[in-house]
Amino acid sequence: MDFSSKNGSYSGDRTRQMVFIGMLCAIAYISIFIFNGKIPLVPAVSFLTYDPKDIVIIFGGFIYGPFTCFVISFVVAFFEMITISKDGIVGFIMNVIAASAFTCTAAFIYKINKKYNKIFGAVAGLFLGCLAMTGIMAAWNYIITPVYLNMPREAVVEMLPAITLFNILKSGINFAVIMILYAPLMKMVKSLKISEAVENVKKVRINIGVIQTLLLLVITVILVILALLKKI
Repeated sequence: MDFSSKNGSYSGDRTRQMVFIGMLCAIAYISIFIFNGKIPLVPAVSFLTYDPKDIVIIFGGFIYGPFTCFVISFVVAFFEMITISKDGIVGFIMNVIAASAFTCTAAFIYKINKKYNKIFGAVAGLFLGCLAMTGIMAAWNYIITPVYLNMPREAVVEMLPAITLFNILKSGINFAVIMILYAPLMKMVKSLKISEAVENVKKVRINIGVIQTLLLLVITVILVILALLKKI
C-alpha cells in the first residue's frame, strides 16, 4: 500500500480546498465593496442595504458543508468591519449572524438531501435558510438595536415589520439568483474536481456546522427571553 501517494493526494486536496475557499472569501468581499450602501430594499429601514455576498458563500456550503459557510461569513465580515463598515463590532456580529443563519441552514439541508435529489435539497435548504435568517434577524434586532442605537425597545418593535420585509426580500433575491446559477456553477465545480476534495473531513464539518447553528438558536432564544424580562 502506497501511503505516501495517499498523503500526497490528501495534501493536494486540502490545498485546493483552501485556495477555493479563499477565492470565495475574496469574491464575497468584492461584492460587498461594489454594492456597499447602494441598494436599500425597504425605504423605512434605508440603513439596511442589499449585497449579494450570501450567493457566493452558499456555493462554498453546497460543496464543503455548513461550517465552510460560517468560516467565509466570519472572514468576510471581519474584513468588511476593518475596511468599509462604520458599524464596528456590532455590525460585524450582525453580519456574521445574518449570513450564517441563511447559508449554514441551506447548506445543512442540502447536504442531507444531496444523495437523493440535489435540486430538492437546494430548494428546501434555501427556503428554510430564508425562514431562519428572517426569524433570527428579527430576534437579534430586537435584542441589539435598542442598545446600539440607544433607543426604546418599543421603537424597535415598530421597526420590526420593515426589518422583516427587508430580510424576506434579500433572502428571496438570493434564493432566485442561486437557483439560476446553480446548474452552471456546479457543473464548473465538478469539471474542476473541486467537490472531490477532502471527503473524509466532510462529516466532521457537517457536525460542527450543526453545533454552531444550534448554539446560535439557543443564544438567540436566551437573549430574547432576557430582553422580554428587561434584563438587558
